[in-house]
Amino acid sequence: MSADSPILRLRGLGKDYRGAGRDVRVAVEGVDLDMYPGESVAIVGESGSGKSTTARMIVGLETPSRGTLEIDGRAIPSRRLGYRERSWRSTQVQMVFQDPQQSLDRRQSIGGCLEEVLALRGQARGEQRAGRVRELLGHVGLDERHASALPRELSGGQRQRVAIARALAANPRVLVLDEAVSALDVTVQAQILSLLRRIRAQDGVSLVFISHDLAVVGDISERVLVMRHGRVVEEGPTARVLYSPSHDYTRLLLASVPRPGWTPRRAHDRGDDPKRAPSSPPL
Repeated sequence: MSADSPILRLRGLGKDYRGAGRDVRVAVEGVDLDMYPGESVAIVGESGSGKSTTARMIVGLETPSRGTLEIDGRAIPSRRLGYRERSWRSTQVQMVFQDPQQSLDRRQSIGGCLEEVLALRGQARGEQRAGRVRELLGHVGLDERHASALPRELSGGQRQRVAIARALAANPRVLVLDEAVSALDVTVQAQILSLLRRIRAQDGVSLVFISHDLAVVGDISERVLVMRHGRVVEEGPTARVLYSPSHDYTRLLLASVPRPGWTPRRAHDRGDDPKRAPSSPPL
């Protein structure tokens, strides 16, 4: 598919969850997105806004209740997929989760974790596979000695690098990162974001970045979708959305970002209008 065609296309994507009896909760409704090869798009919103559910539908961890989803021009059926369909999808889209400690097997070495993915993909054998493991580790800023380490022997930032390496082992076209740096301190966050920018530039991988942290979003994305109550309420280029938002909810999100000299006080104590945008850009 050409660079002029979307690698990822969502139309009217929605997800319902059924509770007891006839009770239905709409988690996501009417999400549209065209994402192009090599692009970085952020989806932001408060907890419960539907951003993570949207991410899980993109990677196949949730089945949409309605709407359409296409990857590289291929429609993904809204049903349980067969083995070949799941295998193809996993070569196109991979996910990096917030907590690499829980997504990595604590009993398995880092090298064994990466070799397992390569074996499942039928990629390389013997020394070639070991070489590919070294290549993946180097690609995310780790070295050969980390191959024999267990997850508990690594720092949080190193574990997240391993999680990214494992996702890249499948040679995906799209990486979906769900709060992938929110548990890291600011210095390590910056290192991981720099790594992601480099991977995107070198490999042409598209990034879907799920986050509540608007400072991180401003650093990594070209476009932003703002979600509230399962719907996209604003969408546009990152600079425009963050510095000149058009929706009241986006302004509320921006007003909640701590800035230098900020101290937590009640809005009515300050006489502020909670819908007013911050007097200066938050980033």
